[in-house]
Amino acid sequence: MAITNPEAIQFSNELRPRCSQIVRLKYTIDDVVRRWYLGKNNLFPNDASMIDDGRVKDTPISGADITNVIVNLIAIQSLLNATGVMDIFTKPSDPLD
Repeated sequence: MAITNPEAIQFSNELRPRCSQIVRLKYTIDDVVRRWYLGKNNLFPNDASMIDDGRVKDTPISGADITNVIVNLIAIQSLLNATGVMDIFTKPSDPLD
């Protein structure tokens, strides 16, 4: 039996581009993690050393902050790389994106 409820169809139509965003996010995470292990990890000590990018007063970040971001990206990557997970997001993704 087909789902014809307008509210359900609207929600489904809103969900499709979100799935596309998740697919794109996975590719972005894969790229960042790949670059991290290709040598960027050697640039950031995992300590309180501040990154002097001219924004220290506004949003100071340290080598440990960068490392923590990467650790969490790797955790998300691991979830997305589990068997069948990306199939869940690619099937309803918007082919027009």
